[in-house]
Order: sequence, then structure tokens, then C-alpha cells
Amino acid sequence: MTSDSGAAQAATNPYDKKFHYVEDDNYDPHCFFSSGLAQNRKRLGFIATCSTVQCKDGGSSGYDALLPFKEDLAEWLYKMIRAEIEPEDFFPELQSGVHLCKLGIHMQHLSVKYNREHPEDITEVPKKPPTLKYANATRKSPPFFCRDNISNFLDWSIEFGVKPSCRFETDDLTMRKNDRQIVIHLMEVGRLGVKFGIEPPTLIKLEMSLEEPMAPPAKGASTLDEKVQALAAECCCSVPFKVNRVSEGR
Repeated sequence: MTSDSGAAQAATNPYDKKFHYVEDDNYDPHCFFSSGLAQNRKRLGFIATCSTVQCKDGGSSGYDALLPFKEDLAEWLYKMIRAEIEPEDFFPELQSGVHLCKLGIHMQHLSVKYNREHPEDITEVPKKPPTLKYANATRKSPPFFCRDNISNFLDWSIEFGVKPSCRFETDDLTMRKNDRQIVIHLMEVGRLGVKFGIEPPTLIKLEMSLEEPMAPPAKGASTLDEKVQALAAECCCSVPFKVNRVSEGR
């Protein structure tokens, strides 16, 4: 009976991956990143350069520059709060503010839990999670329902550490004025969660892996310069030449 229910649950996972459940007390805050990586994080410059075209669901040309980010964030939201959102409907599904508040509530819970388990970590946590005032709101609900939910999430984001350059405004989502800024905001929330041991979106993980310093060469191993000099010494050209090292790799 248990195996059948487990199989049925796995079949409903639109991403077919093993994620931590919202109420999983066995969640290991160290399973992805240590909080130290957050100290040297960079801004979302790569998103700004990759998404210079403002698109709304593909636009008339059918090309959506934000689609990779929407897919990544949709997967992340499923993992965080079990929100099943299709990338094509990503922004409309967020317009009620319900998913955003649930995300903030869950991340607040994990952050408080992390600080309780690591009293030596003095990273501040927002005083309280965002208030989900209208839990049954949909994108077709009265505008003030949605605006209240979104506003509560934005207030929490400020306390969580999202800087002004990364924030979106309520109208950016309710009136679809700036889809790109919404992506930047959510990616930044995911990045800030790393310092509390929370897994970020995949694109943030990739960016962080590229930022990690390369390990120094093992003791006794030949450097690139030594290998180049050795190859140059084997040259049997009639006119001898010298190879000078300009910089690493050149």
C-alpha cells in the first residue's frame, strides 16, 4: 500500500526529481552549500546581459528571452512549496501573490531553523514571515487582494536582504510592467537563502560553482609554463626562438 502511494506521488512530480518536502524535518541545511559561499556572491549581471529584451510570454516573434529563467524558477518553486507552475504561465500564476507569500513563509521557517541549529552564525533573519492575507486569492481576484499579498512579500524581501537594484514593484507583476525585474528579484531571494543552507535555483548554483576558486596544482606537478618551455626546447627549427611567459595561459 505504501509503495503504491509513493509511486503515485512520484508520478505527479512534473519535474521527476527528488526534492525536499515543505514539512520535511529531515531537511539537511548542509546538503547543498555552506553559508560561507554567500559572502563572495556577485550581482545578477549574467541575467541582465542575457535578458536585455523585455518579453511577455514570447511576444509577437514567439521568442521569450526569459524562458530559461522561468523554467528554472518554476522548478525551484515546486521544490520549495510544491507549486506546480508551467513556465508559460509563470507570471500570471504569481499575480495573486499567494505563491510568493508561501515561498517567503517557507524560507523564513528554514532560516530560523538554520540559525537555531547554528547559534554561532549571526546572520539576521527577518522578524516575521510575510503575511498571507488572502490565501484563496487567484489572478482573477479583486486587485487589492493580490496587491496586499505581493506587498507583504516585498516587505519581507527587503528584510531578507534584497537590495533596491534587484527589487520589483507591485505594478511590475500585477500590470506586467517589468517581467525581467521579477526574475532578478526571485533569483536574488534564492541566492540570499544560501547563507541559511537553502538550495537556490539551478542557475544560481551554476553561477556559484563558476565563482569557486580553482584548486592549486598538486605539489610536484608541472605548470603550464613549464610544459610550454619543454615543448619549445624540443623544437628543431633552423632558426632558434625563445618563448617568453606573458601571463597565466599566455
